[in-house]
Amino acid sequence: CDSGNMKGCYNLAVMYASGSSGTPDLTEAVNWFRQAADLGVSDSQLNLAILYARGSGVNRDLEESYKWFAIAANGGDKDAAQKRDEVANALKPEQ
Repeated sequence: CDSGNMKGCYNLAVMYASGSSGTPDLTEAVNWFRQAADLGVSDSQLNLAILYARGSGVNRDLEESYKWFAIAANGGDKDAAQKRDEVANALKPEQ
């Protein structure tokens, strides 16, 4: 990702998440999804939001999940908009 190769970051994240080299490594997948998400890859933003919602590879964090769903939704992802609204309903008012 240092060179800005967005697709490469995303593909690497998918490889870690799927365990293509053996066992899935969701912590490493989160790292690569985050880098690609920061570069604007909507699929990475969506996947990162899902991992935060589930607490897979990271501590469960609905606020962070909401943030990434909202970013993906703002980019036009309709599934992300629906998931964002579901997470919003699970948040406490102070969140």
